[in-house]
Amino acid sequence: MKSIINNLLLLLLIPMIFLTSCGSKPTNKNGQETPGTPIITYDTTLKSGIITEKVICKNDPNVSYALYLPSAYKAGNEFPVIYLFDPHADGLLPVNKYKELAEKYGYILIGSYNSKNGMAWEGVHQSIKTMFDDTQNRLSIDKNRIYTGGFSGGSRVASSVAIYDGGIRGVIGCSAGFPQLNKQIENKFDFIGIAGNEDFNMTEMKNLDKNLDGTAMRHTLIIFNGKHEWSSKEIFQLAFEWIQLNEMKDKMIAVNTALVNEITQSYQKQIKETISKGKKYEAVLLYKQMLSFLDGITDVSANKKSMDSLANLDDVKKMIEFKTNMEKHELEIQQNYAQQFTSKDLIWWTNEVNQLNAKAKSNDPEVAQMNKRILGYLSLVCYSYSNSSLNSNHLDQADKFIKLYELIDPPNSEHSYMSAMLFAKRNEKDKVIPALKEAVKLGFDDNNRLQNDPVFNSIKNNKDFTDLVNGMMKTTVNK
Repeated sequence: MKSIINNLLLLLLIPMIFLTSCGSKPTNKNGQETPGTPIITYDTTLKSGIITEKVICKNDPNVSYALYLPSAYKAGNEFPVIYLFDPHADGLLPVNKYKELAEKYGYILIGSYNSKNGMAWEGVHQSIKTMFDDTQNRLSIDKNRIYTGGFSGGSRVASSVAIYDGGIRGVIGCSAGFPQLNKQIENKFDFIGIAGNEDFNMTEMKNLDKNLDGTAMRHTLIIFNGKHEWSSKEIFQLAFEWIQLNEMKDKMIAVNTALVNEITQSYQKQIKETISKGKKYEAVLLYKQMLSFLDGITDVSANKKSMDSLANLDDVKKMIEFKTNMEKHELEIQQNYAQQFTSKDLIWWTNEVNQLNAKAKSNDPEVAQMNKRILGYLSLVCYSYSNSSLNSNHLDQADKFIKLYELIDPPNSEHSYMSAMLFAKRNEKDKVIPALKEAVKLGFDDNNRLQNDPVFNSIKNNKDFTDLVNGMMKTTVNK
């Protein structure tokens, strides 16, 4: 992919019967045509100001993406782009969620339909190469302002592209950090992390942020009130603002004084309110965040002095030590549970889960949030073990892990869907439809996955199955 990202010249597209396109011949500073340079041609069938739900790559029809072009988009004028990766390959989800931000700040959004959890990196990487080729031949993209972003496993994909391929200016990493690395990071990029305070990957994100403090990499971390999920539009807007400010610092775009003042005043207000509530440790974190946004574009020396003064207070030092110990304890609990997954029975797990649920209701927010994160971690491990056991046809193991999954995370639709898969594999056809109905009741809405899952081939002509599919389609249309 280095050849793609490091050579982001827009290549000449082969004209297609059903596409109209416009092109311009490159010229030198005297207005004369430059010989030997290909004409840049753009796809003008893709409309701006609306989402194109599915664009199929010309060189590989198996690779596709969701697309949003801001209303200001015009072929020939270069625009920044953010490639987004969802762990379930739902490219439309983040594009639809953040299109208003893309419109406000003038960014192209592209969501992959091919990158998802459970795939080998080689396959994911190839689909990204194809998507990059396709978009950078079709669209007027500023090669110096290419960003990637993702949630959970998609965040690791977004970081992997920047780390291994280069050519990425910045990464928005939601709810997961970097992939496992066996070498120093050579390709420079900015990184903004986002995680909920009930997210089982929050501690990982905080540790990554601390580790990056000792590097030349520009970085920051946003913690919001929430769980393991794509953040709200309001939180994700901070990522857009951070990107914009960094571009201003590097003189890539003009300084937007109004935006700088707005962000400055917002942080000053938050810090003042936080200190008034006696939350000095939280105020230090806000100061640090503020500095990462504004240092280099406005004078923050007074804010840095205030932050250092707060950080040196004894009670703040004690809180920092307490937080550090809590994070270590949380990791130890996770590691201990990971070792028990295959050895302990459901009776043991029922007792443990009951204790975790009780602690998750604690009046102490630190204790409550930590135990919610642990339950979220266990849910993810259950998904992984259940999925692996089903794929390898170790059905007795799958049965145990799916039941454990339901015990740990009752509202999650995935354990009911996996139960349906297990029943289908066991040829217990009378149990499949009830399990699928329960999955739908819990929120399962991936009709494409249901219809294309080969495990259900034997019942696809069943009226109950057809009715279920049609009902899901109607629900999707009405959303």
